[in-house]
Amino acid sequence: MEVNSNVDVELEFLQDWTHFADNQTRGLAKSFHSFVVDENDTPYERVGTIIIRKMGSNLPADSMYVHQEKGFLTLNLNNGDLQSLLQPYDLSKIEKLKLKGSLNNNEWLLIQEMTNLAYLNIREINQDMPSSLFKNNKSVKIVWMPQYSEIIKSSTFEGSSIQQVHFSSMLKKVEYRAFYECMQLKDATLPNTVEEIDICAFDGCNNPPFSKLPQQLQLLGESALWHTKFDGSCIEIPNSMTYIGPYALADCFDGTESIIFNYNVPSFSAHSFEGADFKNVYIKAQVPPIIDAIYFGNRYLYVPIGSKRLYEEAPVWKNFMVIEEIDFDNFVIPGNI
Repeated sequence: MEVNSNVDVELEFLQDWTHFADNQTRGLAKSFHSFVVDENDTPYERVGTIIIRKMGSNLPADSMYVHQEKGFLTLNLNNGDLQSLLQPYDLSKIEKLKLKGSLNNNEWLLIQEMTNLAYLNIREINQDMPSSLFKNNKSVKIVWMPQYSEIIKSSTFEGSSIQQVHFSSMLKKVEYRAFYECMQLKDATLPNTVEEIDICAFDGCNNPPFSKLPQQLQLLGESALWHTKFDGSCIEIPNSMTYIGPYALADCFDGTESIIFNYNVPSFSAHSFEGADFKNVYIKAQVPPIIDAIYFGNRYLYVPIGSKRLYEEAPVWKNFMVIEEIDFDNFVIPGNI
């Protein structure tokens, strides 16, 4: 804050949530001052006033107003006391909520009754979120999920206005329709710990991007990531994967040039990659995997040294226009980070 004065002035704070280390300034000088505003731990907006007055005078010379947005209402839970802790507040006005402890079934239902709740931090809740918690909820924007949770249950966010989820670093499974038709979701990138993405988990979303597939991913259910968009030039299929369902990665690769299959190639449907048109297909498996069809381009196929003839004679793989051998141990695939 800049103060210009031809007299000695002092500053007075009319609330206890603003603080100033040096509240006086000398006359005939320009001075700059900073002050601290405490974090708002209430669910309400608040306005503070700073009075600038001539030193020794009771009359204000000027005023400054500090407007603070609604803060997180933070509650420590114990033995099902959420409802009693919320009694002083209007549930319809709570937009930001942070909870610690544990929740019973009735308390999860109480959260659903908060019609304007947009930000929910439950990282320190020691339970999984229940199925359909935010189904068709049109106020929720950002959720910090429980930090030790390994699962996002079916329909948790289905049809909601969710924009971002801060995932648990221990997340292993995203169940059926967990994010189905979440049209405002901004990112579908999951942590590397995820092993299973179930049927239609992200189907119907409005093209949220993802930067990679989780390194430990094993199963990708039917239509699991349909309508999400990979935002790189080369997608790598994790070596841990065993199955990619029909349409699981359909319409995901508008600008993606290359795909990498590791040594263990998962079983997949002819329609698993529907809509893709990869220029380059890299496959590290020495023996051609048995597949029914490939509908994601058949231009350049790169295979391990010593396996070219096997791929030239293998059903489906032999249909590539060009098949070349490369040393995968000493080859950096363009665009692969």
